[in-house]
Amino acid sequence: MDSIFVKGMIIGIVVSISFGPVVLTTIQKTINNGKVRGLIAGMGVAIADTIYSIIAAYSVSSASQIINNFQVPIRLIGAIILLIVGIKITIKNYSLTSDEPKKNLHSACEDFFSSFFLALLSPQTVFVFALLFTTLNIIPRETNSLQLIKLCFGVFVGASMWWSFIVCSISIFLDKLCLNNLPWINKIIGSSVIFFSIILALSIWVKI
Repeated sequence: MDSIFVKGMIIGIVVSISFGPVVLTTIQKTINNGKVRGLIAGMGVAIADTIYSIIAAYSVSSASQIINNFQVPIRLIGAIILLIVGIKITIKNYSLTSDEPKKNLHSACEDFFSSFFLALLSPQTVFVFALLFTTLNIIPRETNSLQLIKLCFGVFVGASMWWSFIVCSISIFLDKLCLNNLPWINKIIGSSVIFFSIILALSIWVKI
């Protein structure tokens, strides 16, 4: 297996290992909508991370400067979206009883794009990729376009593997959870997402 592809896989896994609103919402989608919908949401995050890896790989300095110039509106939009998502998760009544169809849940496309845009509204990810690429000397000067493609594809595969592991692990233990506790699980996750939205909003004016 190509070494630069393997390095991309490792970086994809490393960047994906974090605790934040994206992780919480993906867990919530898996618990309420099932493994397949959780995997779809995870793929949305993996693709968003891959986009940032491409930006970092091809034009670190210029792209980073552009993103840095738009930090305030990006963070503000992200905080508003997180607040809405958190409130919706907190107040919505989900049910996983087998005799009740999941007709009130979002479609798979909505799960994908909601996770995708939440991840995309975390522009600091591109700086993480840039730091890893440069610190580990993964992108030497003689690297060609094909190698960069392999690197970024490796990031996607690694991120996808991590989210698949998370979703499948949740699904395995889902049967052990008491369904009567589902409303409390949603309230805890929703409240945590709201907390992250407040922190993100405060970070616009205060360094956090």
